[in-house]
Amino acid sequence: MINRITKGLSLNVMEKNIAAEMSGFEFWGDLGISFEEFEALMERVKDILFVDGVDIEYICKKYPHAITTSLVFYARYKYNTNFWGSFSKELGIAMPQYYQAYLGACARKMFEQYGFDYSETKEESRINIAPIIYEACLPPESCLDDLFYVFSYDSYGMFDPRIVIEELIDMRSYTIRKPLLRFLRRFKEDRALDFLIDIRDAIVAAEQNTMQVSRYSNNYSEWKQNEKSKATIENRKKQEFQIKPYLYFDNGKKGLCIILPRVVMENEWVEEVVWTIVGKSGFNKSINAMVLGDEGTRFIDSMLIPVVPDTKYTITLTDMEDLDKSSARAWDLEGVAEDKVLIFNQNGRQINSTYLPAPFSIAIIPNTVSIEAANNVEFCDQFYPTNSNDYRISAINILGSDAYVSYKNGTYIEKIVTKPQINMLLIGEKLFSLEESFSQINLFVEEPKVLLEFDDNISADSLEIRVDGISQMVSKEKCRDNTYSCSFADFLGVEKLKYGLHSVRLYQFGRFLKQVEFSFVPYIKTNYSSAFSWSENNQRKKKEYKFEKLFGWEYEFNNCLVTEDENEYSIECSPNCGSIVMQLKMIDENVRFSCSTELPINPYEIELLDSDGNNVGTIVDKNFKISSRDIEEKHYWVSLKVYGKFIDHHFQLELTSVNGLEQIEDVRLNISGAANIDLGVFNDTLKNCPMPVWIILRDQDEDKIGRILFINETTALESRPKYQCGNVKDYIVLDIKDDEKDLDIIRFGNPVIKQHLPYENSILGKSGKTRGYIYPDRLTQGIYIIQGNKKDTLFEYEDENIIDLNLDNNIMLVSCRSREQKDIVTVKQWLDLFISDVIMTDNNSDFSMCRSVKIFQSDDFMRQLEKSAFDKCDIEKLVAIAYFAASKISNEKKKLIIDVMNYISRYCLGRGDRYEIISLLVVLKCSQEVFDICLKEYSLLLFDESAGNVKQIAREVEEYSTELAFLLLVGCDSQIKDCVLRDKFRDLIGKDAIKKLISVPGEEDADNITFEQKKFLREQSGCRVRIQLDDEISGNEEAIQGMIGYDKRYNPIFDISKKPDYGVYFARIKYVDQFVNWYKNTHDKKQEMYPKFKQIKDGIVKKYYTEIISAILMLEKDEEMGEITKQYKKALNKRCTGYIAVTQPNNVSYPLYFMTQGLAVYLAKLPADRADLDDYRHLGIKFMSDASKLSPRMSQRDILMAATYIYLKRKEVKLCR
Repeated sequence: MINRITKGLSLNVMEKNIAAEMSGFEFWGDLGISFEEFEALMERVKDILFVDGVDIEYICKKYPHAITTSLVFYARYKYNTNFWGSFSKELGIAMPQYYQAYLGACARKMFEQYGFDYSETKEESRINIAPIIYEACLPPESCLDDLFYVFSYDSYGMFDPRIVIEELIDMRSYTIRKPLLRFLRRFKEDRALDFLIDIRDAIVAAEQNTMQVSRYSNNYSEWKQNEKSKATIENRKKQEFQIKPYLYFDNGKKGLCIILPRVVMENEWVEEVVWTIVGKSGFNKSINAMVLGDEGTRFIDSMLIPVVPDTKYTITLTDMEDLDKSSARAWDLEGVAEDKVLIFNQNGRQINSTYLPAPFSIAIIPNTVSIEAANNVEFCDQFYPTNSNDYRISAINILGSDAYVSYKNGTYIEKIVTKPQINMLLIGEKLFSLEESFSQINLFVEEPKVLLEFDDNISADSLEIRVDGISQMVSKEKCRDNTYSCSFADFLGVEKLKYGLHSVRLYQFGRFLKQVEFSFVPYIKTNYSSAFSWSENNQRKKKEYKFEKLFGWEYEFNNCLVTEDENEYSIECSPNCGSIVMQLKMIDENVRFSCSTELPINPYEIELLDSDGNNVGTIVDKNFKISSRDIEEKHYWVSLKVYGKFIDHHFQLELTSVNGLEQIEDVRLNISGAANIDLGVFNDTLKNCPMPVWIILRDQDEDKIGRILFINETTALESRPKYQCGNVKDYIVLDIKDDEKDLDIIRFGNPVIKQHLPYENSILGKSGKTRGYIYPDRLTQGIYIIQGNKKDTLFEYEDENIIDLNLDNNIMLVSCRSREQKDIVTVKQWLDLFISDVIMTDNNSDFSMCRSVKIFQSDDFMRQLEKSAFDKCDIEKLVAIAYFAASKISNEKKKLIIDVMNYISRYCLGRGDRYEIISLLVVLKCSQEVFDICLKEYSLLLFDESAGNVKQIAREVEEYSTELAFLLLVGCDSQIKDCVLRDKFRDLIGKDAIKKLISVPGEEDADNITFEQKKFLREQSGCRVRIQLDDEISGNEEAIQGMIGYDKRYNPIFDISKKPDYGVYFARIKYVDQFVNWYKNTHDKKQEMYPKFKQIKDGIVKKYYTEIISAILMLEKDEEMGEITKQYKKALNKRCTGYIAVTQPNNVSYPLYFMTQGLAVYLAKLPADRADLDDYRHLGIKFMSDASKLSPRMSQRDILMAATYIYLKRKEVKLCR
């Protein structure tokens, strides 16, 4: 201000001075009032208020400029929470409602007098405060929920306020309100930074229940409480305060990516969606996603998708089943401009600035741009499967404080420089002595020291350090050689640092520069060490670690098998794992704090990638075997990640044959220890060197090697192999056209049996047309894979039980039937014949004419076949059928195979068979496609017995199916914390559903209810909990009937617009929404049920209803299951109100069908340890095998519901009686 406001001036003079300044401003807050001037102004206002006859109304009329300025700059400098309450305290007077109205009206009048536009606050509820805060250049509080939502659901990268601002106002284009957007754009270099830091502090303070003060703490707590309310969710659906897709760089792994955001679904009955990404230059990729649901919201989770660099992308989201056109959405995303260099920081976040971030950045450089000059930087080119010839991807490492890069496009030159460097480091003991991490928050077990390193041209006296909001200026006297260090005791005094997330921030002249966040956690005793070494002799071995339990803390581990006792966690890591992730959670009712860290366990990890950047497999001390043809056709890449001290080592890939070293390729690691190598660089060598070959990773510093890929020139057999069983020896017989081959024989099953048969030991047949190979043991019945390799192979190869079973000429069946046996009298014989027919017919043959198919298509013949329990060989054949279904075969053949699987599931599988199938699939490490075929066609969710190490099987199954893994764990009565309380399974069942199931009868106090529920979930005895299933989870007929209307002819019409908002999310969806999805999938546009579905519905209810009801009535009398059954039936009766009779129904309505299904699934999931209930269980399984074809998703939901209910009820009996 020209006419400054100083102490001693009268309020009248201050009023005139302010009025004289009021021109040329966009906001009232642009008036240059310093804090000292504000204090002088407030002092005069307080003085005059104590003069007789002076009140707020008087001041508003006499000194409108002064009082308006007081209000605006009070909001700027002192407002924290409760604006009018704190302003009243500042003035020393009461602030009744009418005073607030006077002040608000005065301020609005002055804003309008000088043309200040505060119209963006017109819809704010707090009409007296909102315009004042707006003119103070602070965003309205009603905009805060936008930021709270973004901060809560965007989990990529670490918090950097500058990056967040750039993304909010530009690249990521969040749908945020205009006042907030305007504020961020205008003040992105100062006030907006402080504002976002305040938001961050408010969230941390509220989550961790700390004493740190933020003006927005109460706002966040209120938002957190209301976020799950129905009103908020509906508002979220309409206004879409959701992030849009945005670019991200996954350094060293996937490269350039698009993050597809978390999307709240408007129509909650949609089950699956498909994302489509289309680049301007032709890149096209589709990604399917399941709709999830919990705590009042149906949503699609975010995903990281690698993409080819391009100038623009079009991204669409549609309903995969094409049932809901209204859910379709589309976005345009700007990519790499043709005349610009696109830059990402070390955390993968895109930045739009003219400076180079330290210590490095990633640049995507179009070919239309040339680098003109560079100083004190190092370019390190990076390569990914999604690289494009039109772009160069390079890491730019900063080597000095005067670093810069200049690039040119046409006549335009742009210079990107680095800022004066101030490095801020935290020094101290980290958890498990882990290395410093660029990409994750570091975990300390002691209070770290703060170390500053700065350039000569930076004045130490200008720097300020703030630790958790406590400030300290840097003392020039304590600096040594441009470095400064201080301890946390300098900030906290005698107070100890609390466990949780903390921040250290650096300011210069009061302006924010940078920050470092860290987590403070307790010391944990363990035998784990981050100082690991190479495995001796390249031997595969599992690694085992133990971690001490600490009171008040829980740990979770990914990528490993976990067991625990009362003292420690024991984990077992497979050899194909380079690192595991450990998550620590504080167990405190008032604190929500968790953190995670990556624990390296091997020197390196290698992933085999396809041409789209998708993971094909992980290699560590485990060898992958592929053919030279695959290398050339499928364009594989190797993605290498190195850990610990090995990041500083030098590596190379070596191609080695029987002749020795054939080719060397240097591996250049990036700063984080990662690199990608295109295996196509070996193509020319592979064409000219003898097979087989190894690709070896060599650590040049330690001269250690790891064999990672075995490449062989496997030759397809021209004729299918045969076998001959003699009295003493058995033979594998090949046509002479397949001569001069060594054979590798693999028996499909568990265990996988492998034999190598050298050519030199083979015998030429008497006719000269065949060659026999002596099999070392007797050939047992089963399926064999015969691989022919060039003879005299000198390399030995040993791999995991990963089997590629397809319908090429290399498959041979050793039959359970003798050659003389022609008649088919048992199901086992028919299955054997069917496998033989599948193998022996090619795509040019009419598979339907095979004998086994004709038998299958004859209901009379199939009914006459003798049924006996399947043995181990039969189970192997059942799994092999799924492999064949996943092969490249005709649609007709595939359909017949699927029909056979479905028939076997319905009529042939006995007790324990489904579990045996699951176990074999895990042992064989089958593909996701094969697993999904078995899961669906064999109804594996209906397994009725488990044995052996079920927990380990469940862990392996998690990679394929969360639902099945959960059912395996509850089926073996695992601890609650291993299933219901694990994040993955808790999200599956639903937090609200768990609370709903665990009731505390007679208790109304919310804290007492929560206390009892937590006791139960921790399996502490003496709980007052009762497990109750009600219709909000199980379903309610009234909710369904409410959607039925009638046309003019009184025909019933299903009106989805009348769908009630009723129920609780269970298995990620409400019952009523799942019903709508089922209805849309099973009815035509005229709302008539498709005949095939109607036939199933009517048929199975009429066939099984009487038996099911009788079984339920008998179970009500069972000593253990009686009360459980009664409560379950009571809930299920709400699906079909008032209908429960033993007689067969004449009319099968939808409510009756789904009530029957719910009761049937209860029978199917009866405890496996009750063998006396096998008949009831088998009855339920028979019904559900058919029901899963009519209502697959509702069947799955019911299976999870029944299993969860029975599991928790049995826990109740143990803990609460």
